[in-house]
Amino acid sequence: MGAPIITSLRLAFAVWLTTIASYIEETINGFLQQKTTFPFEILIHDDASTDNTAEIIRAYQTRYPKLVKPIFQTENQFSKGKRMINSEFNYSQYLGQYICVCDGDDYWVDPHKLQTQADYLDANKNVVLSTHDVSMIDEHGTIIKESHLPIAVQRDATPEELIIGKVWSVPLSWMFRKQPIEEIPERNMVLNGDAFFLSYLGQKGSSHHHNDIKPSAYRRHKGGVWSTLQKKINEKIK
Repeated sequence: MGAPIITSLRLAFAVWLTTIASYIEETINGFLQQKTTFPFEILIHDDASTDNTAEIIRAYQTRYPKLVKPIFQTENQFSKGKRMINSEFNYSQYLGQYICVCDGDDYWVDPHKLQTQADYLDANKNVVLSTHDVSMIDEHGTIIKESHLPIAVQRDATPEELIIGKVWSVPLSWMFRKQPIEEIPERNMVLNGDAFFLSYLGQKGSSHHHNDIKPSAYRRHKGGVWSTLQKKINEKIK
């Protein structure tokens, strides 16, 4: 896929990463394989990685200058206690009508993911969030669980269910309508930003779960975002 000429941007999405050079190419290639009738851009937020992740990103930026838009931090923001990295550093850069997110150690599998989700949101104005299932893989890419989501949450959700957290999903699967995020200044004060943002989206509309999208790959490993966060929580408890 060559670099598209962006004339009317429909979609923007971000990948957040730190020191994951061994995974980032698979992540970016999952974006590049997407087959859409509309243009999109990829915002890549490098949280001061200490390996050669930044060099890999720059290589992709050189190859796809109109598609890959990197943000390079000089200090690791996660280690400074900032949890809502996406909303604080990436959100103001989004030009698209819809937004997706993906951590840099995960990747999308279905090449029609973006088109399928965008088409559904176009046709259903009352739906604010489109989701699908994810599989869990280990650091070597071996599948641990074919389906990460319990059957009970593999369904559509009402606004009320999103607000109270009755139905949840993995951000890796999300496509949502861009929102005026400045109206929730308390977003950086929460520990679980994903649950908080789902609750916020519930105030804007319902969600739809797609069974027609191949599960994306959610990687569990010692250097992952949630593994690192859980380690810090355990240390505080001690």
